Amino acid sequence: MRLVSVKSTNYIEHVSEYGVHWNFLFTIVVVKLIVCLIQPFIRNSPVRSLLLASLIGFYYQYFLTRKNYTQYLLSDKRDFTSFVDMNKEGIFSCAGYLAIYLVFQAICLRISQIINNK
Repeated sequence: MRLVSVKSTNYIEHVSEYGVHWNFLFTIVVVKLIVCLIQPFIRNSPVRSLLLASLIGFYYQYFLTRKNYTQYLLSDKRDFTSFVDMNKEGIFSCAGYLAIYLVFQAICLRISQIINNK
Protein backbone atom coordinates (compact mmCIF):
# COMPACT_ATOMS: atom_id res chain seq x y z
CA MET A 1 0.00 0.00 0.00
CA ARG A 2 2.73 2.45 0.98
CA LEU A 3 4.86 1.61 -2.06
CA VAL A 4 1.93 2.22 -4.43
CA SER A 5 0.92 5.49 -2.76
CA VAL A 6 4.48 6.84 -2.67
CA LYS A 7 5.16 5.95 -6.32
CA SER A 8 1.77 7.18 -7.60
CA THR A 9 2.05 10.59 -5.88
CA ASN A 10 5.71 11.14 -6.85
CA TYR A 11 6.56 11.63 -3.18
CA ILE A 12 10.22 12.57 -2.71
CA GLU A 13 12.32 9.56 -1.73
CA HIS A 14 16.01 9.50 -0.88
CA VAL A 15 17.57 6.54 -2.68
CA SER A 16 20.52 6.62 -0.28
CA GLU A 17 18.22 5.79 2.64
CA TYR A 18 16.92 2.33 1.65
CA GLY A 19 17.54 2.02 -2.08
CA VAL A 20 15.40 2.36 -5.20
CA HIS A 21 12.57 -0.06 -4.37
CA TRP A 22 13.15 -0.86 -0.70
CA ASN A 23 11.56 0.80 2.33
CA PHE A 24 11.53 0.23 6.07
CA LEU A 25 8.40 -1.91 5.92
CA PHE A 26 10.23 -4.42 3.71
CA THR A 27 13.03 -4.47 6.27
CA ILE A 28 10.56 -5.27 9.05
CA VAL A 29 9.05 -8.11 7.01
CA VAL A 30 12.46 -9.61 6.19
CA VAL A 31 13.59 -9.42 9.83
CA LYS A 32 10.35 -11.04 11.03
CA LEU A 33 10.64 -13.85 8.46
CA ILE A 34 14.22 -14.56 9.52
CA VAL A 35 13.18 -14.54 13.18
CA CYS A 36 10.45 -17.08 12.41
CA LEU A 37 13.04 -19.32 10.76
CA ILE A 38 15.57 -19.13 13.61
CA GLN A 39 13.07 -19.25 16.47
CA PRO A 40 13.37 -23.07 16.85
CA PHE A 41 17.10 -22.58 17.48
CA ILE A 42 16.53 -19.93 20.15
CA ARG A 43 13.80 -21.89 21.99
CA ASN A 44 12.96 -19.11 24.46
CA SER A 45 16.58 -18.86 25.63
CA PRO A 46 17.82 -15.31 26.25
CA VAL A 47 21.41 -16.59 26.13
CA ARG A 48 20.95 -18.10 22.67
CA SER A 49 19.19 -15.00 21.42
CA LEU A 50 21.97 -12.76 22.73
CA LEU A 51 24.65 -15.07 21.35
CA LEU A 52 23.06 -15.07 17.90
CA ALA A 53 22.67 -11.27 17.98
CA SER A 54 26.36 -10.94 18.87
CA LEU A 55 27.43 -13.29 16.08
CA ILE A 56 25.35 -11.41 13.52
CA GLY A 57 26.73 -8.09 14.72
CA PHE A 58 30.34 -9.28 14.70
CA TYR A 59 30.08 -10.87 11.25
CA TYR A 60 28.33 -7.82 9.82
CA GLN A 61 31.04 -5.55 11.20
CA TYR A 62 33.69 -7.92 9.86
CA PHE A 63 32.25 -7.77 6.34
CA LEU A 64 31.93 -3.99 6.53
CA THR A 65 35.53 -3.44 7.60
CA ARG A 66 37.56 -6.39 6.30
CA LYS A 67 35.77 -7.13 3.05
CA ASN A 68 35.34 -3.45 2.02
CA TYR A 69 31.55 -3.53 2.00
CA THR A 70 31.55 -0.09 3.63
CA GLN A 71 32.75 1.52 0.40
CA TYR A 72 30.21 -0.46 -1.59
CA LEU A 73 27.30 0.50 0.68
CA LEU A 74 28.24 4.18 0.89
CA SER A 75 28.92 4.49 -2.84
CA ASP A 76 26.36 6.29 -4.99
CA LYS A 77 27.23 4.03 -7.93
CA ARG A 78 24.46 1.59 -8.79
CA ASP A 79 24.07 -1.14 -11.35
CA PHE A 80 20.45 -0.68 -12.38
CA THR A 81 20.27 -4.23 -13.71
CA SER A 82 20.77 -5.73 -10.24
CA PHE A 83 17.96 -5.67 -7.66
CA VAL A 84 20.47 -6.09 -4.82
CA ASP A 85 22.65 -3.25 -6.08
CA MET A 86 19.67 -0.92 -6.47
CA ASN A 87 18.49 -1.67 -2.91
CA LYS A 88 21.79 -2.38 -1.16
CA GLU A 89 21.18 0.01 1.75
CA GLY A 90 17.89 -1.58 2.72
CA ILE A 91 18.91 -5.18 2.13
CA PHE A 92 22.17 -4.97 4.07
CA SER A 93 20.52 -3.02 6.91
CA CYS A 94 18.46 -6.13 7.70
CA ALA A 95 21.47 -7.68 9.48
CA GLY A 96 21.72 -4.77 11.89
CA TYR A 97 18.00 -4.67 12.54
CA LEU A 98 17.98 -8.43 13.09
CA ALA A 99 20.76 -8.12 15.68
CA ILE A 100 18.88 -5.33 17.47
CA TYR A 101 15.66 -7.38 17.44
CA LEU A 102 17.45 -10.39 18.94
CA VAL A 103 19.07 -8.32 21.70
CA PHE A 104 15.69 -6.97 22.77
CA GLN A 105 14.16 -10.43 22.46
CA ALA A 106 16.84 -11.67 24.88
CA ILE A 107 16.04 -8.85 27.29
CA CYS A 108 12.29 -9.57 27.12
CA LEU A 109 12.82 -13.31 27.57
CA ARG A 110 14.99 -12.69 30.63
CA ILE A 111 12.47 -10.29 32.17
CA SER A 112 9.73 -12.85 31.52
CA GLN A 113 11.80 -15.53 33.27
CA ILE A 114 12.36 -13.28 36.28
CA ILE A 115 8.67 -12.38 36.54
CA ASN A 116 7.52 -16.00 36.20
CA ASN A 117 9.93 -17.21 38.89
CA LYS A 118 8.53 -14.89 41.56
